[in-house]
Amino acid sequence: RLGHKASFHVGQAAHLPFEDNEFDYASLITVLEFTQEPARILLEAARVAKKGLLVGYLNRRSLYYLEKGRVKPDAPRPGSLRLAHWFTPREMRRLVRSCLGNRATKGGSVLPGPFWTWQDSLPWRWINAPILPLGLGAFCALRIDLDGDAAVTPLMAFKTEPTTG
Repeated sequence: RLGHKASFHVGQAAHLPFEDNEFDYASLITVLEFTQEPARILLEAARVAKKGLLVGYLNRRSLYYLEKGRVKPDAPRPGSLRLAHWFTPREMRRLVRSCLGNRATKGGSVLPGPFWTWQDSLPWRWINAPILPLGLGAFCALRIDLDGDAAVTPLMAFKTEPTTG
């Protein structure tokens, strides 16, 4: 669906086929939960990103974890969410600090209710749409600034499609 607007590369997350600082930003969206070496992958993403990283992860301190992520003794076969390593916000910040040092970070979360409340109808839309403080929702995101300058333009401020130079 993206056509010429994007290119896709197959590779290993721990060995990306790109030069150092080749991109302004890199994102890891629910990647670190499903790997044996999250620190190595975080370092590799930081290697190819010049300005910053966006790390999205599943929150172990959420109602969603209790419903879908926790291993239940009576479950016949654990699903992929039960095999994942769900992070707490503290654990993710500790991982970032151990890999990248003390960097400026900003985080938030969405979807505070259990899975069955994730609906677009009212009142659930009002409950689930706002960006909440880090750790209150099932899905958390942490922005990590790599170049020392905090990002100041939110994505929703862009009114037009980006152009290629």
